[in-house]
Amino acid sequence: MNILKVFVQLCLVLTVMFALGVGSGNAERVFGKGKGVEITDQYVDMFKKYLVPENIEPTEKALFEAILKTKLFNMAAREQGLDKKEEIMKRLELEKEKILAQFYVMDYLDKHLKIDDEVIKSYYLSHIDEFTLPARLKLYRLVVTNAEQAKKIYEEAKKNPSDFPGLVEKYSVDPSTKWRKGEMGLVVLDKLRPEIKRALQKPKPGMVTEPMEIHGFYYIFWVKEVEPKRTIPLEKVKTELKEKISRLKRQEVLQAHLAELQKKYDFKWEPSVQSLMEQEQKLRVK
Repeated sequence: MNILKVFVQLCLVLTVMFALGVGSGNAERVFGKGKGVEITDQYVDMFKKYLVPENIEPTEKALFEAILKTKLFNMAAREQGLDKKEEIMKRLELEKEKILAQFYVMDYLDKHLKIDDEVIKSYYLSHIDEFTLPARLKLYRLVVTNAEQAKKIYEEAKKNPSDFPGLVEKYSVDPSTKWRKGEMGLVVLDKLRPEIKRALQKPKPGMVTEPMEIHGFYYIFWVKEVEPKRTIPLEKVKTELKEKISRLKRQEVLQAHLAELQKKYDFKWEPSVQSLMEQEQKLRVK
């Protein structure tokens, strides 16, 4: 019984699509037919568009099997008179309301939610920090346990900074970076420990820091490369921004239109319902 309800519901979706004129036009190809049933390319296209979730890519076999089940189970349900049962008719009417409302929303947003270049540019400039990449350093480190040894290594590294990876291999006791000759990868300067950040305050390629003691170990850092702070150009994020602004504005536009419709149809909640909604709103704000 539940399976039949589901497929009767699915067929209602397609019925509403036809009623709205979606997918109108002559079918170019018939994929299969039987007594009172025909599956056309038009039907298949609509089924894929409206009944298959966007994140699912069914195989052709799975798609055609799902379509056949929908068609035949629907026919069987109608033959048994399930579409005339009161409970099912109420459910179908609710589904019809929901689908029509969804199409109305899509149509309304298409007409009233306009995100032009000026809106995108304004959002980009007012949120420029979101599109600004921080400075990064290609950083290497060498770690030893003796302050005197660290001082000697530092003096040696200063003379020829490009030899730093070799010094790491020779002296470092840090297992996490020694196998990579001290390389830490590209690191964001602002995310380093305060004492390291202070030592690298004005980083430049080839810079070697004086030894610093951290938890009983002595660290020396070498800056191989400096990737300066930079801003992603608007053109590279334009499409992404348009989608983001649309999502943000969508609810705002719909809420405003809902208020218009409430006024148009003179709709008012009963005082007890209105009070309950207001109390819940206050609780969410807190």
